[in-house]
Amino acid sequence: MPKLSEDRQLEIRKMSNDEWVDTCGLDVDDPAFAQLSDEWEAKTQAFCSGARDPRELHVFVDTFNWDQGTDDLAAILQNPVCEAATALMIYWRASPEFYLDHPPAADEPIPEELALIRSIEHRYANGAFQRGICSYDPVEDRMVIRPEQRRLPQIMYKPVVRSDDTAA
Repeated sequence: MPKLSEDRQLEIRKMSNDEWVDTCGLDVDDPAFAQLSDEWEAKTQAFCSGARDPRELHVFVDTFNWDQGTDDLAAILQNPVCEAATALMIYWRASPEFYLDHPPAADEPIPEELALIRSIEHRYANGAFQRGICSYDPVEDRMVIRPEQRRLPQIMYKPVVRSDDTAA
C-alpha cells in the first residue's frame, strides 16, 4: 500500500498538534481566529471519527499534542479502522506506568488519560483492535521504562507489526 503523501501528512499534523495556528496569520484576539479555530475543531472531530485509512489515524496519533485533551483520541479508538498498533501507541503515550505509581486518591476524579488507558487495556486484551498495515513498538518509542519493572499486562508490551510482515 502506498505511503501517505507529504501534503496529506502535513494536513493531518495541522489537526493533531494545532500547527494550523502557526500558519493562519491571525492574532488569537482576532474574531476571525475564533471562527477558524471552530472550523479546525470540527474538521478534526470529523477526521477522527470518519477517517477510513488506518495510516492517517496512526500519523495523527504519532504527532498528537496531548495538551488538547483526549476526546480526539477517544474518537479514533472508536473508529472501525483503528488498528492495534495505533491503539497501543495511544496507550503508551498516555503514560500507563506513571499512573501505577501515582494513582488518583479515592476521592479524586479519574484523570481522562487514566480512563483512556483502562479502556484501551480492556479492549486490547479482548481483541478489539486488529493488526493491519501499521506497526508500533513501545520499546523503540522509548515508552517502556525498564523490562524488569513491567507491571502492566504483558500483552501491552508486545510490539505490533504489520499483518503482512513475517515477524510476530
